[in-house]
Amino acid sequence: MNRLALRCRTLFVAIALSSAIALPTAAAAAELETTPATTPDTVAPDTTPVTVTTPGTVPDGGGGDDSDVPWPLIIAIAAVAIALIALIATAAGRRRRPSSTGGAAPYRASTADQDKGYALGAAQWIHDHFSAELLSAAPAQAAQRWNADRGRLDDATIRAQRFSGGDDGIMWQRLGQSLSLLGTSLDSYIQLRNQDPPNQQLIEEAYGVANRHRAELGQQLAALWPIVQR
Repeated sequence: MNRLALRCRTLFVAIALSSAIALPTAAAAAELETTPATTPDTVAPDTTPVTVTTPGTVPDGGGGDDSDVPWPLIIAIAAVAIALIALIATAAGRRRRPSSTGGAAPYRASTADQDKGYALGAAQWIHDHFSAELLSAAPAQAAQRWNADRGRLDDATIRAQRFSGGDDGIMWQRLGQSLSLLGTSLDSYIQLRNQDPPNQQLIEEAYGVANRHRAELGQQLAALWPIVQR
């Protein structure tokens, strides 16, 4: 803003100087026009030296000689300053302007909802794939798979128990219990199958217990999914 005020002050000084230069010149021209014409026959020629007033000798009201002022440079600097001010104001306005999409903002699930969805997804994978593969695989393959991915079942159990303090905490507590019981029954079933010699009766009983806990887990998942997804 200081630069803009300086530019306006400079323009006013230029206009004043132009007026001061133009007024004496116009007066001299008017005086020449009003002087009566004389013929060379009757009037002797005027030998008085005529003083010609040039724009450089006209007093400027005490302002001094401004012929050395670099007006083009001053005007160029003022123009650059105004352009920079306008650019800064435009950038500030864009930064403050709220973004509008022309419609409702998309729904973004909270971090807690995302964690619950992840916990349910892990439990669903255990129910649909992991436990089913362990119950149907050969004894050695089932034991190898169990040792490799048992940590994922334990992690899903911990995640489910983490939400046992909310409004739907009882359902999450039951889900965690179902996961824990399923893990215990799967471990017993796999160990019995890998005994030598295996006890077929105990294996069948362990298989039934594991399937029962797997079914309970499926019921808990079916009850929790609508709550998390609503």
